[in-house]
Amino acid sequence: NQTAPDELTMREGLAYGGLDLSRRTDLTSLCLTVPDDTGQLHTKVWTWTPADTLDARETRDRAPYREWVDAGYLEALPGASLPYDVLAKRISEICQSYRVVSILYDRWAIETLKYELEKLGSSYAVPLEPCGQGFKDFGPAVAETTGAALNGDLRVSNPVLTWAVANAVLEEDAAGSGKLSKKKSWQRIDPAVALCMAVKAARHDPV
Repeated sequence: NQTAPDELTMREGLAYGGLDLSRRTDLTSLCLTVPDDTGQLHTKVWTWTPADTLDARETRDRAPYREWVDAGYLEALPGASLPYDVLAKRISEICQSYRVVSILYDRWAIETLKYELEKLGSSYAVPLEPCGQGFKDFGPAVAETTGAALNGDLRVSNPVLTWAVANAVLEEDAAGSGKLSKKKSWQRIDPAVALCMAVKAARHDPV
């Protein structure tokens, strides 16, 4: 569903997030989703990437990164690798703009981000909660997101997310639980992973 979220709903409602940290030379994504009274999920995605290697990775990843940066869908941070101090400040600023209840995260590299968040002080607190990426923990995230998409309950319009979802492959275990995977090493699925965690938080941990 390419319907844009309602910004007033997002500002006034309770927001649930998902954060997928990448290697410092790839993409990192934060997704926030706000359920409304009808069950729709108003959703926004922020994605960051290093600026200095943008053109080379655009060719490698076969994606229009420069176009997305110019359109405001992708933010290129200074340097050849993601500066976690800048990233921490950006995430904190976003959390201050919305009523964020919780942000589920992949444990990879999270300690470095937590360290930078702590340096910012308590006024920049980000409510982080771990979320495993295996079938058991991520299965409900995939199921809820798939259901919301099929029912037309996702209100989101973001080409980086659309591209990431197209890159993702659903892997299932014997019990039918799913997780997202990449068919090829150059494909990026970080925004899709962040979306699934945000939807899981909204559907399973509502206040």
